[in-house]
Amino acid sequence: MLRSAWSGSGQAQPGQSMPLCLLIVTRGSRPWAGIACCIAWYTPPMPAATVLRLPTFGWSKRFARGLTPRCVAVGETGLDRYWLEHDPGCPSLEVQEEALRWHVDLAVQVGKPLMIHNREADADLLRILDDAPRPPVVILHCFSSPFAVAEQALERGWVLSFAGNVTFRRNEEMRRAAAVAPAGQILVETDAPYMTPEPFRGARNEPAFVGYTARCIAGVRDEDPEEFGATVTENARRCYGIETLPAAGNAGVTE
Repeated sequence: MLRSAWSGSGQAQPGQSMPLCLLIVTRGSRPWAGIACCIAWYTPPMPAATVLRLPTFGWSKRFARGLTPRCVAVGETGLDRYWLEHDPGCPSLEVQEEALRWHVDLAVQVGKPLMIHNREADADLLRILDDAPRPPVVILHCFSSPFAVAEQALERGWVLSFAGNVTFRRNEEMRRAAAVAPAGQILVETDAPYMTPEPFRGARNEPAFVGYTARCIAGVRDEDPEEFGATVTENARRCYGIETLPAAGNAGVTE
């Protein structure tokens, strides 16, 4: 993250480390000046006990409001059916839904974007978000769902954020979704340290690699990479309310 900051790439870092978030939002000098954060109390597959310790709504509302503009979103949070089958400590879908609805309410109340984690829970996610209050922006972080889900998400006005796995050879359907997403409903991210794009797949990921993901998507959209970089940078500014991201060429990095 620091290497990315020193190179001039803007970032929004999901807050799975509360001390890191506090450091980011309280340090105005470099290397922290170009970095914002997102906060969440629960992201699957964290233990169920974490959900049971959800803070009072008033505390979280004051926290999110008090850290503006460096705290730019609520998330990532959401649903994960994959880990229900692979981790005995993963909370039930009911518990995950409780936490998701709590974060949706928080995003609505503080007027922040909601960053969604979704792994193999498409139908449940659509159901919950359809009957919940609507945040200003819904961002599907590390979008990896089928093309039909992409269509439904785009129809709802949500933003698809693509990570390095869009470059993997087998993910043709994911590239198809990236190709049809309207210009204002697409972002590029890292999901570091995971989802390292080709040709570095297998190495530890970091924001410095995000350009490879952006170039892949620009190719399937038949767009100039520099112009696509300008598009997603502007999208990141708009979605997160960040006015200080670097100029075109530094893709809109969201992790």
